[in-house]
This record gives sequence, C-alpha cells and structure tokens, in this order.
Amino acid sequence: MGCVYHRSKLILVLIMSFMTFMASAQDIHFSQFYASPLTLNPALTGLTNCTYRGAAIYRSQWRSISSPYVTIGSSFDMNLLKGKINNDYIGVGLLFTDDFAGSSSFTSMQAMGSFAYHKALGKYHQISAGIQLGLAQKSVNLVGLTFPNQVNGTGTAYDPSLPNSESIGNSLSYFDYQAGLFYFGQINDILRIFNGASLHHLTQPEESFMGAKNRIPMRITSHGGLTALFSNNWKLTSHYIVLIQANALEINLGSAIEFDLPDNSDPDKFVSVGGYYRFNDAFVFVVGVGFVNFSMGISYDINLSSLNTASNYKGGLELSLVYEGCIEKAVRSFKMECPKW
Repeated sequence: MGCVYHRSKLILVLIMSFMTFMASAQDIHFSQFYASPLTLNPALTGLTNCTYRGAAIYRSQWRSISSPYVTIGSSFDMNLLKGKINNDYIGVGLLFTDDFAGSSSFTSMQAMGSFAYHKALGKYHQISAGIQLGLAQKSVNLVGLTFPNQVNGTGTAYDPSLPNSESIGNSLSYFDYQAGLFYFGQINDILRIFNGASLHHLTQPEESFMGAKNRIPMRITSHGGLTALFSNNWKLTSHYIVLIQANALEINLGSAIEFDLPDNSDPDKFVSVGGYYRFNDAFVFVVGVGFVNFSMGISYDINLSSLNTASNYKGGLELSLVYEGCIEKAVRSFKMECPKW
C-alpha cells in the first residue's frame, strides 16, 4: 500500500511542478527562431521584400524519455502602403501557436494579431516598431495523470474510475500583449547588420489551475546578427538570441553559410548549412533549401546538458517552411532590400 501511494504522490508532485515551470518560467521557443518571425518579435511583421509571407514551424522533442513535446507555430503577415508614404510602410499579420507537453496533454494555445510600422532612415537603414495582442488558452487533461486518491480500497492497484478529489481546473484563458523594436542597415556592399528586442507578457497576466494568483513573468528577448556577402554565389549569416524570463536564461549563437545554386542568376535557389550552440543545453545542426519563393529548413538538437544520460544525446527535431509572395505593383516603387535569413 505504501509503495503505491508514495509513487503516485511523487508522480503528481513532479508533473504539477513541471507544469508550473512550463507555465511561469519559460515560454515556447524554436531552434530556428529566425524562421518564425512573428513569435520572435512583433516588429518583424510585414518585414519582407515581397508583399506577403506565410510561415509554419513544427518542433518535436524528448521522445526518448517521455511522451513527446510538440510545438506548432503558423503565421501570415503582409505589408501595406509600401512606397506610398515615402519609404515607410506598415505591416499587419496573424500568429497562431499550439504546444502539447507530456503525458498530461498540457496544451498551450495562442492567437495574436500583429501590427508594425517601418520607418526608413535614409537610403540604407530602417527601424521598425511593432505590437501584438490576442488571446491565450491553456488546458490539461487530468485523465492521463495518476492521483493518490485513485488507489483502490485494498491499496494494491490503481483504479482510474475513482475520483481524484483534487481542486485542479481543466483550462484557463487570458489576454496577452507584446511589443518590439527592430533595426537593420546596409553598412557597405558586403556587410549588413540587424538587431532587435521584444517584450512579451507586458501586463504579466494571471494564470492558475488551482485558484492561486500566479502572474506570468515578462519575457525579454534580444536578437540580431549580420550578413556578409563574400561573392555573388555565397554569404555568411550569423545570429544570436538571448531570452530572459524569471530565473530562466537562454543564449543561442551560431552561423550558416548559404550557397546559390550554379544555374541561378538571382539568389532564389540556394542551399545553406549551419550550426548553433544553445549554452548549457544543446548543439543545433541546421540545413536549409530555397527555391524561388519557398524557404525550407530542418534542424536537430543534440542534447549536451546533464539530461543527456536519459536522452542519449537526443533532443528536438524541427521543420520550417516559409513562403513569400509578391504583388508586383506594390514592390517596384520600394528600393531598399529587407534582411532575408
């Protein structure tokens, strides 16, 4: 009897502790953060050389040690008035994310509207400011969890038909707000730089499955990098990102080399290979392919933290797809090239 009870109690404590960490200590994140611009920074809304952009990203991790953790993001954004108000323009977009975690099917969904204004600073520099607002919802499936009160009267077996007698809600929802700034500029014919910062959960909304007044800590994101054009056929792009939320800190640095395919006079068809290091966590290997308006990426995290004993150095698989479409008349009047990663 004692063994069954304490094991169940331990399972409950571990699961609820982990759920609390996921809810309040760290938001969802992607290794290919640059391939999901609206989850990275609302100031990137509409920042594309074409007129509109659709992006989708899928991440699956921890298959070797538990039920897989799956994160999905999708967005659509476009620019308006490009070339109509000097070299300024605006961007509008929609963002959807869905995150499934562990055996409890802990689900976090988000639907956000995004707006940005892009201000030209001369011919080769631009600064952007953006905001996002929308609704977030989180839910948990208690059927997949084990509770002490569901041990039968004999104390020898688990009976899922028994009530769990726990004061735990199934779902919650709240409004959320984010804001960001972004700068990019062309230094010369070879070097282009970009830097941005964003704040998520500006109002620190309350959330709790158990009636407590728990506020979501604000998340601070700093990101940027540079692109060096070494020839007409290849270039080097380096990125960094720093995420800070409560006591959680993530730092990610890396680079990728992009080669244009030999039969291509414009950089519409390319192959890229790169690697990123997430400090105290993992090395990320990335391969990308571009074909006309499509950009596709695949990455894999090789776990290097103390968790590698359980994960066997396995981490997360991630797939991304971005499509940029042009409406010819809206692009011709605007000469400044946007950063493209």
